[in-house]
Amino acid sequence: MSKPGPQNYGIPPPAYSETENLQEPLPTEPPVVFGPDPMNLICIACGNRTITDVRTTPNNRTHMIAMLLCIIGGLLCAWIPYCYKPCMTSRHYCSICNAYLGQYSD
Repeated sequence: MSKPGPQNYGIPPPAYSETENLQEPLPTEPPVVFGPDPMNLICIACGNRTITDVRTTPNNRTHMIAMLLCIIGGLLCAWIPYCYKPCMTSRHYCSICNAYLGQYSD
């Protein structure tokens, strides 16, 4: 292995604008914004284009509203938030591989 000779010490390195191997940044897709309804997208787990399977589940807000309605209106009103879709969290799953993709809360 040979070391560079003294003749190379006086030459400055090329400026950044002179470099030839510049790489373009890879294009990125915007993040998916989930909604309350099924969506058509490409699954990040299996790579297939699919329409998501949406499952609604109660969240903390659902339980708090039910407790508030129970205190104000009695037990007969406590079930209402569990039947009202905007009080629930919509979880999106791939309809092919069943992978969790994201969620939406109102």
